[in-house]
Amino acid sequence: EDSVNHWQETENSGNMLASKLKGRLVNKLAKARAALGTQLPSIHKNPFAIEETRSDDAFTSERMVNVLKDSRFFKDLDAAVLETLPKHAKFLNVPNGAVLFRQGDPAKGCYIIVSGKVGFYAGGNSNTPRQPPTEMNETIPEAARRVHTYEGFSTFSKVSDYGQCVKKSGTGEVFGELALMDGGAVPRKATARCLDESELLFVSAEGFEEVKKYVKELEMQKREFLVSCLPGMKDVKKVGGHSSGNCFHQERHQQGTLLLRQGVSEERVMYVVLSGSIQLFRHRGRGLGPGAVDVLATLETGQMFGTFGPELKMPFSAKVVTKNCEVLSARARDIEMLPESVVGQIMAQLSRDTAERLRKSCVFKGMGWQRQQRSSSGGAHTERDAAAELLAMNSRDLRMHLSAHLWQ
Repeated sequence: EDSVNHWQETENSGNMLASKLKGRLVNKLAKARAALGTQLPSIHKNPFAIEETRSDDAFTSERMVNVLKDSRFFKDLDAAVLETLPKHAKFLNVPNGAVLFRQGDPAKGCYIIVSGKVGFYAGGNSNTPRQPPTEMNETIPEAARRVHTYEGFSTFSKVSDYGQCVKKSGTGEVFGELALMDGGAVPRKATARCLDESELLFVSAEGFEEVKKYVKELEMQKREFLVSCLPGMKDVKKVGGHSSGNCFHQERHQQGTLLLRQGVSEERVMYVVLSGSIQLFRHRGRGLGPGAVDVLATLETGQMFGTFGPELKMPFSAKVVTKNCEVLSARARDIEMLPESVVGQIMAQLSRDTAERLRKSCVFKGMGWQRQQRSSSGGAHTERDAAAELLAMNSRDLRMHLSAHLWQ
């Protein structure tokens, strides 16, 4: 074994005599091991060995989740689902020239390119991928020595024929995702080979099957929750062949996060509080002190807020006031998937909630009506009675009162 290690270090020596001596030594060692019933370890190092890093610590898991969030294939998954994926994933440090899989192989998972570049090849010699890896054989040149691909279904060498390069992908791109959609039933359409030293995030198809089961359970729970919170949702079971809950995506935010900003034109979005608390507040004038802010409402689980589209500037801000908060959000492209009748009911409810919240700040406090008292035959009413009467007014009567107050 010490002799083998010595010849590993001097493998690249150009000395012909040393090469002959090495061959003789290797043959004798092989015979000795064969007599003992053990196998001689290969003296050849794999130049395409891939280093794996699993999610054994919180930092690695968090990094995996961030990479998944930034990828087009995984970015729309709910936060709860993304957090389950690291246990089915691993980072790969791949040397230049290493082959991950070859055309026609069964699919084992998908990859996200963290750094580096990957080329995809189609065509070429379809027979060589199934050849066995090279054992210790000195008659085969180093360039022709065959090693397993990363997924292990095929082999390759430095002189393998992969066919024509049909595509090159770089940082942030995803490939091999069909394996996750069909459980590995679809064979690889091309060969994937690293063109630089690359770092990849690998997600196994087997692990993702468990995630898909978890997703179905979450979708059912999400739909039941939305039916209890939003008008019209109980009449919608499927949207585009999927659960109606797919239109709403779970988000997690930390204390102090602003979801909406006063005076800013926001895209159309609806939020439903899942856990934690959201504070709706409004700045009066240009004041920045505590007295210049009106708190309109503090929303808890099941309550809704949102915007009416980029045509209208937000009349208030929305901020997370608990340590952690979870919301279900539906943005413009998600809202468009819902039936118009359901969207109409939800927007009508959102309009009523927004109007009531703004009246307390803009009408009562802004116009000074929280201090008003009305005289009647029964005596003077309290300020709460005056506020309740304003809330009960329809829009036409309220406009008349506003006009009269402004003229005065």
